[in-house]
Amino acid sequence: MSVRVPGRWTYRGERARADILEAAARMAMSEGLHRVTLGRLAKAAGASKSGLFEHFGSVEGLHASIVTDAVWRFERSVLTPVRQVTTGMPALYTLLHRWLVHMTDRAEASVILLEVGPGRGRDVVAGCCTSSMSALKWEISMTVVLEQIRDCEAEEQRSTPC
Repeated sequence: MSVRVPGRWTYRGERARADILEAAARMAMSEGLHRVTLGRLAKAAGASKSGLFEHFGSVEGLHASIVTDAVWRFERSVLTPVRQVTTGMPALYTLLHRWLVHMTDRAEASVILLEVGPGRGRDVVAGCCTSSMSALKWEISMTVVLEQIRDCEAEEQRSTPC
């Protein structure tokens, strides 16, 4: 008889879920999100369908988890570092640089996010797009306020070339 140690099983379950999500992301990248099913993923990840059902509840839950994980990785590698940099040109540069590096290194995220259909996954992607664009607009406006770049739209209205 084994004694259940608090936290031990939780960690193992979280690690298993992360490994399964990684396998699911690879499958979604190579074959498309719509081709990721509990049965195919179970076979690829060396897990049981019932174990996957326990983690995700349904194929829709699995797809939403894949998308949520891709968005989380984007926010962690792109948006979080920008918050640690001085506002203005350094933050704008960091944002654009991290965004491009992330999309180059984790190209599957962009492929997965492009084919998300209606439902929870699309809501997660829409929220990420909104926060990313808000961050970009904010950093651009701050560089204009700090006079680190010029506001071309305002200059066009005064008919001065930028």
